[in-house]
Amino acid sequence: MIKPNEIEQLKQQFQFTMSKVSHEIRNPVHLINNQLRLLAQRHPEITDYEDWDDILDSMEYLISLLNEISSYNNAEKLTKEEISFSDFLEQVLTTVRPTLTYLNIDLDVDFPEECPSLPIDRIKMRQALINLLRNAQEAIGQDGRIAICGQIQDQTLILTISDTGCGISEDKLKDLFTPFVTFKKNGTGLGLAITRQVIEAHRGTIQVTSKEGEGTTFTITLPL
Repeated sequence: MIKPNEIEQLKQQFQFTMSKVSHEIRNPVHLINNQLRLLAQRHPEITDYEDWDDILDSMEYLISLLNEISSYNNAEKLTKEEISFSDFLEQVLTTVRPTLTYLNIDLDVDFPEECPSLPIDRIKMRQALINLLRNAQEAIGQDGRIAICGQIQDQTLILTISDTGCGISEDKLKDLFTPFVTFKKNGTGLGLAITRQVIEAHRGTIQVTSKEGEGTTFTITLPL
């Protein structure tokens, strides 16, 4: 049986290897991408090639994957500051409201105004919440509802994000936070893995419940 310290060592080795690989790949990928765009400027006729857009899409996906790997490797490195979580949450929601309104997705928020300040990494926690909200939006598509609820219990902030989307089958739930496992077209399989790392780095937890056709709920706990 693998011991906890051995699991941590394996995890660190994996992250080091991925960091090294992504670092070695990043520069040539950006160089190729820039050369393709320069080629299109100098020879506009090349953009009429039937697979040109697919080539650019593939390059964008590769760059996105490298960025996600970098985020995954650095998710546990926090720069914390004491902030009002209610104010912070409102700032995050301000960035997603226009898209949700356009898609006719209602956003219901029930969060205590007098929530105590929390020590969090503003940038990484924002990324974690945006990942969850984007997943909810994609699961709904159009015409639905996302509900965000917060409450304080035993010096713990409990935050739930629920959607009325398509839901997740039971056999997929066990792999939902596993790196590089994705059930979405063109997904990197790192979004939820990063989210879990960020939450756990804050000494919190994240759990998910879902039912196909009825929606999904993520529950986050953060110690005050």
